[in-house]
Amino acid sequence: LPDMASRLDEQPDRLHEVLGEPQSDTCTAAGIYVAALREAFEETGWQPGPIRPLTTYHPHNGSSDATFHLFVADGAHYVGDPSDPSESERIEWLTADRLRVEIADGRVTDGLSLTALLWWLTFDAGEDDVFTTAADDPS
Repeated sequence: LPDMASRLDEQPDRLHEVLGEPQSDTCTAAGIYVAALREAFEETGWQPGPIRPLTTYHPHNGSSDATFHLFVADGAHYVGDPSDPSESERIEWLTADRLRVEIADGRVTDGLSLTALLWWLTFDAGEDDVFTTAADDPS
């Protein structure tokens, strides 16, 4: 469930405005975990857990100091509709093989999502893993 990682931007003004938390809470490891759990739930209606770090990276070296923290959930349970329905048009479970097809066919076009998904597929996905996506494009 790599997109449940909620691509978190540690850029203080943006992140803390989006998450509505004091800066000190989201700049700690525990605060980042809590933010990842909350964002996944708000965007999908699924409560992930347990989660674990996948990787951390800097998406725009030279133009910002943003740091993205990716998490993977080793399970999730459905709670209800997303609390922020503007985040996605549909939520869908895909096998790792189907996700590879979706990427290869050009249906995953967001660079930040591609980074997370390709990292997960390359270094973490097992043959039987299933991925959920909050898709922006219903095609």
